[in-house]
Amino acid sequence: MAGETYYATGTASVGAGSTAVTGAGTSFVANGVQAGDYFAANGLAMRIASVNSNTSITLAAGWPGAALAAVNYEIRYTPSSSRVTAALNTLIALLGNGIVQALAGVAAAADRLPYFTGAGTFGVTTFTNFARTLLDDADAATARTTLGAVGATDLAGKVAKTGDTMTGNLLVQNSSPSISVYDTDAPDANGRWNINASYDGSGGNQLNVQTSGAGFGTGGVGFLVAKDSGGTLRVGLTGFLPTTAIAEARGNNASGVNGPILRGEALNLSASAYAAVEAKAGATTGQRLFAGVAGGSEVFRVMGDGSAVFTGPVTVGVYTTAARPSASAAGNGAIIRNATTGKLNQSNGTAWFDAVGVAA
Repeated sequence: MAGETYYATGTASVGAGSTAVTGAGTSFVANGVQAGDYFAANGLAMRIASVNSNTSITLAAGWPGAALAAVNYEIRYTPSSSRVTAALNTLIALLGNGIVQALAGVAAAADRLPYFTGAGTFGVTTFTNFARTLLDDADAATARTTLGAVGATDLAGKVAKTGDTMTGNLLVQNSSPSISVYDTDAPDANGRWNINASYDGSGGNQLNVQTSGAGFGTGGVGFLVAKDSGGTLRVGLTGFLPTTAIAEARGNNASGVNGPILRGEALNLSASAYAAVEAKAGATTGQRLFAGVAGGSEVFRVMGDGSAVFTGPVTVGVYTTAARPSASAAGNGAIIRNATTGKLNQSNGTAWFDAVGVAA
């Protein structure tokens, strides 16, 4: 209390070697007893470590004398000047580690934030207004809104993953969305494939599978599925190089035996250049349009000049003379086998003839 140097109301008890002092009829807190004051009894004194309540204090060390039970005591207040001196000494010790001096050497500027670069050293980094708008967000949902990001609940039903397997749906939604698949073993961008969708603005759209590197023709599209503005579905294979330039692909049946495939060669055309496909095929003698592969070997090819080559037997329709279609219905150049005569018949568009030109 103001002007008093001690407090001695009530009695106190403390065990020998104990730090716990219990008061009876005391008001330690109400009378301003603090840590740093001294508890004295029977000619001994010990510094107080803490004041727990009006009837309980803790000494800084065990009581050095005999046990006391409900004895007279006194609390000796430490002068304020001594407390201030002790506090200043503590502050000086804290300031002496170089941190304050290092911080004082940082040049203040707008949108800058000091940070520790080591023990007793500071650096400065940019602290933009956007960064501050993120730091004042109260929770993760608000921060995602600031960032324009989505959370796990936003992806529920769209992307799900069990181990390394995607078990949910992947929704890619954007203007001209694209998914990129990249083989990191490839020496350059030729190992990257893109799956993308596009819309022509008039009701037509298409899905492309294409390489983003060089080497697949001028357009780079290997496969496309498209719907034109009239609603017609189109499927195309375009832009393939000759098979000597790419690894051959084959279909496999359940036995592991290679099955046939169709493959385009040397067209070097963009995804939508259908007219150019026809023009180039028609103008280039010997140009393959399609080739069939089975067992690792080419078994047939359809050429751009209209011819076809087969390495195995070719089977044509079999009709009796009475049951065969009319020559005009079959069309000029049609070939059948006549089961009645056992000969091949060819149509000139108006009549049937055998192999030596005799009317059949």
